[in-house]
Amino acid sequence: MTVIGALEDSEDYKAFEAAVIADYDAQSAVERELVLRLASLLWRLRRATTMETGLLEIQADHLREFRQGRQAQPTGRDCRRRRSRCAGSDRSDGFFAYHAVPTNFLALEAFRLHTTRIWRRVLRRRSQKDGFTWKRIEKLAADFLPTPRILHPWPSDRFAVKHPRWEPYAGNLHVRICAGGVQ
Repeated sequence: MTVIGALEDSEDYKAFEAAVIADYDAQSAVERELVLRLASLLWRLRRATTMETGLLEIQADHLREFRQGRQAQPTGRDCRRRRSRCAGSDRSDGFFAYHAVPTNFLALEAFRLHTTRIWRRVLRRRSQKDGFTWKRIEKLAADFLPTPRILHPWPSDRFAVKHPRWEPYAGNLHVRICAGGVQ
């Protein structure tokens, strides 16, 4: 007796069993029993092959997702480029944009100088042969760090644009008052 799974059709098995019985002309009861067992074994072998194929497809899907999710190992050039980008304008642009108010120029210059010094210290630490002179570091800083400049106007100028202090009818006191009342 062959167990038919939930995903299998019993009519398919009966048709398969009838085809196997038709192929083998059984003469005795023992032969008939052997043919029925052969049909059952062939059905189960077919099921095992289908399951194995499905499992291999699932495993291939998982492996494909894993390979797509994994990033390639970065090369030395990628690390250098990423290091420059991290230390450069991505972070400092936001700092300069926020703090670029009048009278804050010296603080912006100090921030740029400290960033350059830290950057030089990190780059010098990578090798026993130090090739990072101040000239080279200043060139890197000029390429990757923004120069400090004041981006925002003085508060009095900015406030005057949004909230003007003059009134259009300041000299004519009773312009908006109706003489005869509401009609």
